[in-house]
Amino acid sequence: MNRLHFIALTLVCLLNSAVLAQQVAPASAENSEIPWLRSATEAAKLSQSTGKPILVYIRSQNCHYCDLLQKNTWQNPETRAQVMRDMIPLKLTLEDNKAAVEAMKVKGFPSVIIFSPKREYLARIDGYVTPEQFKTKVTETVISRSAQSTPVLQR
Repeated sequence: MNRLHFIALTLVCLLNSAVLAQQVAPASAENSEIPWLRSATEAAKLSQSTGKPILVYIRSQNCHYCDLLQKNTWQNPETRAQVMRDMIPLKLTLEDNKAAVEAMKVKGFPSVIIFSPKREYLARIDGYVTPEQFKTKVTETVISRSAQSTPVLQR
């Protein structure tokens, strides 16, 4: 499974380098949105240079639970601070990144997949999670990572 996820992230990098060569979107004071990267290539470079894992947020248009995750979890000040401090945030959409989403075997939305700076699969969170659930799952991932294991986290 690790090899499949490595291949999927590599595919995402290739697709995004040609299609989505954007920088981090600026966050304004009234918009507490995480400044998501849209380029997997840029995310991989930042991850490698900082040693932070990549948090890949995968959503689809017209997805009720994606909208809830966006509003309740990603815009939560504590969650936003944790993501910005500890991870490299990358957002992909089914509509713009169909091949990459399929390669990562995403079946439902939203999905969150965490990769190490070496592009190794660390964890997966499927479905909507509250800020508290997100924090718990990420903490479990960090603890498991330091114990040299790679859990699959599902809701």
